[in-house]
Amino acid sequence: MDKMESKSSNTTDPTISIKSKKIKDTKQRSQEYRKRKKEFVESLRTEVKSLHLEIEQLKIENKRLQEKLKLAEENGKSKDPVVHPLKRNEQYCEDHLWVDIKKDPSSIRYSMIDKVAQDMRDASEDRINFIKEQFNNILSNMLSLPTRCNVSIFKSMSVKEYDMYCSSKKRKKKYFSKKIESAKDIFTQYTFSESLSKYMIYYSSFAVKIFGRFESVAQELVLQRNKLFNLINEMQDLIDSNTELSVSYEKEDIAKIADMCAKIKEHKLISPHVLWDIPKKIHEDKKYEGGELTDQEE
Repeated sequence: MDKMESKSSNTTDPTISIKSKKIKDTKQRSQEYRKRKKEFVESLRTEVKSLHLEIEQLKIENKRLQEKLKLAEENGKSKDPVVHPLKRNEQYCEDHLWVDIKKDPSSIRYSMIDKVAQDMRDASEDRINFIKEQFNNILSNMLSLPTRCNVSIFKSMSVKEYDMYCSSKKRKKKYFSKKIESAKDIFTQYTFSESLSKYMIYYSSFAVKIFGRFESVAQELVLQRNKLFNLINEMQDLIDSNTELSVSYEKEDIAKIADMCAKIKEHKLISPHVLWDIPKKIHEDKKYEGGELTDQEE
């Protein structure tokens, strides 16, 4: 009887019931944790697999682009030519600033307008440097490289001496033993075939006279360039010295100026032929008369 009472008391003991519930809850939480952990690990695996696939695709795309870039570089088309700051500013002004100010003048700051105006002004450093580069390009490319080298040779030796060296079969040895001071020092190290030597002797009979005329044209170009610079600076000095009237403008004025300039340009009213009264070359003769420009040089 006592044993039965003892057993009955054990089954109804609240301490045992709470403990059993805790064990059950702990087990359930552990199962849920393991499930969440498994799902998390699976999601990470899926993500890693996806990233690996994306990396492989990017590698393939990168390889394709590198091959394309290499091919473009071989064809001399690796990238667009570098744009001079002056032309970049002018393009930005036309394509963005003027377009935006016509749409919404309030969206453009005065400081932005002033910055572009300073960069594009007639006597800006960028404009002067651009003109210098253009003239230097003309002077550097008005003749082919071999012809320019010949000009250099004739500046350091006479025609008679040139002909003598062309006819001679003996030349100085030890090319690097002598300090090079002129093109003559290099020219005299080479011996040419008999046929080419005869041509070079014939060539020298008239080349020097023509080269002298090219030199006169090159020097005249520089004189005209400097005259242009002086005129630009003179105009800028007149503007800067005129302090009687301070310029005050509204954004709406800038918008109207932008629209007006766009229309004038669109109608080709600022082409060199129209703006500077330069005649077009309309005949087929290769010879240019006076101050003609060809039709393509607009």
